[in-house]
Formats: sequence, C-alpha cells, structure tokens
Amino acid sequence: MHITQSRSNRDRDTVCDHGVSLSSALLKAFDESRTGVRGLVESGVSSVPAIFLHPDPYASVPLSPQGVSIPIVDLSVPAPVAAAAVAAATRDGGFFHIVNYHHLHPALITADYPARALAAVRAFNELPGPERAKLYARAPVDGGVSYSSNVDLFRSPSAN
Repeated sequence: MHITQSRSNRDRDTVCDHGVSLSSALLKAFDESRTGVRGLVESGVSSVPAIFLHPDPYASVPLSPQGVSIPIVDLSVPAPVAAAAVAAATRDGGFFHIVNYHHLHPALITADYPARALAAVRAFNELPGPERAKLYARAPVDGGVSYSSNVDLFRSPSAN
C-alpha cells in the first residue's frame, strides 16, 4: 500500500482505501518500514508527517498520563539491583535517567561518557536502513537489543 502523506493534521482520520483511516494506514506503513524516523528522513520527507503532530499543541492536557515519569536508575545501590533496574527501565520504557554514577571506577564512567553515548546513538542511526531494521521490534527481545518508535504507537494521539 502506498500512501501520500497529508500536510494537515485535520486529515488524520480521513478514510483511505479499504476503509482504513489515513492515520492508521500511515502508522502501519511507518512501523512496517522498520527504519524509524531516520528512515523517513532517508526517504526524502521534507516536512513533519501529520502522524507526528499532536492534535492540539496548546491543549491543557498533560504531556504524559498522571503518575508517569522517567525511570531513574541509582548506581549507588548494589550492582545486581542497579542492573535489574536498568533492565526493567529499558524493557518497559526504553530509556532512563542515571544518577549517582560518579563514584564508579573512572574507567567505567568518565567525563566524556555523555559525548560517547551520543556518538554511539548517532552511529546507530547512521547505519543503513536494512541494518537498523534488523533490530526493530515492537515486543521485547529476549537477551538482545531492539528499538522502535513510541511503545504506544497505535494508541497515542501522535507518534514520536
């Protein structure tokens, strides 16, 4: 199925072929490409697709549901506890905030760690689409690394 992206957010629920809403069809096509947002850039998209736009950017609705927060992993706790927290945070949310890492051995966490982490993310995103697609998964991968768009891609009012 080929879908031409609408530039207007009001067209999110327009029905296209086979009675599928435009936004549902776009989300499905985006997810099945298995290349994420970088794949959109590589395909030549020059404007933000409507599926990534919030219906009302000035709404007084909170950006996240009440009680939802970024997981915090405290590295001052025993290593097995910290490792379990990292595993849970990456499995359940895909990201986390690390605190109390300065006490670790300097060879593990150095001052250039943030720059090295960003370089690793950049290097991954600069891999060819087929290489990134091998790691794209909507469900948790046992013993491996995966990535995807937002975990609630098909339930959220917009992709991210």
